[in-house]
Amino acid sequence: MPLSPRPGPHSSASLVSSSALNGPQRVSSPIARWLLILGLSSLSLISPVRLRSWVLTETGLRRSPLMSAGKPVEMPVQADLNQDGTSESLDVADGGLALRSGASILWRSPAEWTVRQAGITDLNLDGRPEVSLLVWRSFEALPTDRLLPHAGRIDSFHDSRGQSCHLILIGWDGQGRLRELWAGSALADPITSFTTADLDQDGRQELLTLEHDYDDPSPAFARDLKVWEWNGFGFTAIAATPGRLLRLSVVGGIEGVEILGQVDIQAMAGVPADGGPRIPGR
Repeated sequence: MPLSPRPGPHSSASLVSSSALNGPQRVSSPIARWLLILGLSSLSLISPVRLRSWVLTETGLRRSPLMSAGKPVEMPVQADLNQDGTSESLDVADGGLALRSGASILWRSPAEWTVRQAGITDLNLDGRPEVSLLVWRSFEALPTDRLLPHAGRIDSFHDSRGQSCHLILIGWDGQGRLRELWAGSALADPITSFTTADLDQDGRQELLTLEHDYDDPSPAFARDLKVWEWNGFGFTAIAATPGRLLRLSVVGGIEGVEILGQVDIQAMAGVPADGGPRIPGR
């Protein structure tokens, strides 16, 4: 099922606690935030790339001043995924993912997948940590569309090489089996990177994505920043802002949670300063 903007109520399921993830989501060093900002701002000395900050409100993403204090919020790469008392870890290398428990490999991504990014999340809000993967693989039409006499609904959701972008959740189910918990069909707008955070501090993780176009001649820059929430069977886009964005980070502190992004300010002319409203149903 694709991540497609559609109307729907907020989910009432609970977010797994950071302790249950068995890995810190916030870097403990008080210097870490300023190192992050310094790193994100470094390009501003030699290019039109600048650091901008947004917060999620009831009406959408709103531009905000940088917080006076806070710490980076990061996806863990280690957790006790199967609740056996031993932490599993993620190893992403050469386009593949290995899920390790000590010296043992519990699972490898299929050879036909190219894994661009992976992190431990609870995006489906079931109270158990899972592995979220950003995957490129050969395009496949929806099973129902294969019976149609014309091109399917997602027929154009791939690049010139026939590769499409997907978000996939892997984890242990309630029966103790490691499997795909949820796999989205080809995305309309491929994701360049993602992260997760409880942006509105309601106890539920949101998914944040940077997105661009298939066969984009400048793939380093994303076209949109979007925020998604789990709707019970997939994801609903709830807020977005356009602009050429290079990197994405999240910082949290006593003042709240903010999104930091590097943007090409020359390409941001005409973009509303408030970042963009909540996305209505389309």
